[in-house]
Amino acid sequence: MRKLYRSLLWTGFLAIGVAACGDDVTVTNPPPPPPAPEPGIRSVTVAPDGAHIAVGGTVQMTAAVTTDPGAATPTITWSSGSAARATVSGSGLVTGVSAGSAAIKATATSGTSTGEGVATVIVDAPAACLVTGVTATPATATLVPTQTVQATASVNFTGPCTGNVTWASLSPAIASVSATGLITANAGGNAVITATSADAGFASKSAAIAVTVVVPDPATVSIEKVEYNPGGGSVPVMLTNVFGQIEVTANVDKGDKVLDRLDVTIDGQVVATQVYPPPAAPAGGPSLAPVQNTISVNTAQVRKVGGLFVPVVFNGNANIGLNLYIVGSAAPIASNTVPVVMNNPDAVTTNGANGPIAVALANAAANSFTDGGGTTWWQSHVNWSGVNYMAFGGVNPTSVSAGNTLGCANGNTVAGTPTGGISVTGTWTCTGLEGAVGFAGPFLAAITVGAPPAPEVTVTAPTGWSRVSTAFVVGDDNLGAPADAR
Repeated sequence: MRKLYRSLLWTGFLAIGVAACGDDVTVTNPPPPPPAPEPGIRSVTVAPDGAHIAVGGTVQMTAAVTTDPGAATPTITWSSGSAARATVSGSGLVTGVSAGSAAIKATATSGTSTGEGVATVIVDAPAACLVTGVTATPATATLVPTQTVQATASVNFTGPCTGNVTWASLSPAIASVSATGLITANAGGNAVITATSADAGFASKSAAIAVTVVVPDPATVSIEKVEYNPGGGSVPVMLTNVFGQIEVTANVDKGDKVLDRLDVTIDGQVVATQVYPPPAAPAGGPSLAPVQNTISVNTAQVRKVGGLFVPVVFNGNANIGLNLYIVGSAAPIASNTVPVVMNNPDAVTTNGANGPIAVALANAAANSFTDGGGTTWWQSHVNWSGVNYMAFGGVNPTSVSAGNTLGCANGNTVAGTPTGGISVTGTWTCTGLEGAVGFAGPFLAAITVGAPPAPEVTVTAPTGWSRVSTAFVVGDDNLGAPADAR
């Protein structure tokens, strides 16, 4: 080794020496050593690797970058090796597109240095829709024709199902159903409504609704007979001469309804009512047989109009009928009608509930005495009022005859009409004690309708007498209003 070194030194010396002597010789210097490598990226690792996601699902990828000391902070860019399988955003969020696998690459750049890392993402095929059951509500329904009910359905499933159903009727003539589940009753009978799952997949499922359509059994009413009831017995009414109290017997078949009330009418005017009590048990099913209801009717009813009494039904041709009302309906069920001729006698009453006629006396205190029979006599003028006259014949009275036991002079007034009320007033004037007015005997003898001397009514009581008792007075000040008392 030493010999070789020396030889090299000698050779260099000679070369230098030759150059110094002016010989034309070129000497080349060796190249400089290469610069030190720039700090850069050593490795890139992408995670997670082998992740499974669903179509439409996502997974966040991360990139771990290793660099040399002093290297600049790297930037990361992302790319997918199969965008048809999965896409990746600039932040590394991967989204599944279709079943299969895709390589997701992260590229790191630091200065002029780059590095790459790759991870695989597996996009799973979507699961199939699987329907496990269908439930329909209501399970049963009972309807009448034209009635509707809204049905609903729910679907139990796994996988990407919509949960939709299709509706159908096995007997649409009895009950039909719309696409939205609205059931409509059409005719009596039984029908089945189905709700079937509409998603593709394995076998579909169905649920059923049992529908019963019931045709209502109508209620009916008819007049069986019209009778008098003298002394508790039954006598057929002479239909051409009807007056006073009568008994109307009705045949009532409630069907499958709940009855409310039964009205007796004469020419549309309600003259009697029977109210039915609520049923002891819920109504259901038709009645086994019609029921006979007998209602007492006073045909000589009066109403008060403007303080005076007027007949409810006037004499002449009329019709007796029945109106049956069922619970839940304002429209009555009408019966047959029985034509009659009403013939109630005209009547009088005091103005009030059996109260006395008003009597005014002039100069009576000093000129009165009571005889041995207990009768009080006045030597004075006696004025009386408060007498109502009811003209069932519908004709205005023309005169009044008033009397007393001594035949004193008198004057009487009749005012009003049958439909507005008729009042009767009178005055007795006696000038001497022998001609005084005695209240022990009748003071009103007769009221004449039409040409005298044909009396319609003869009154024989001195105080508060009436052919029409207060039990027969109905309503007050309104002829068109329903009767409020019977």
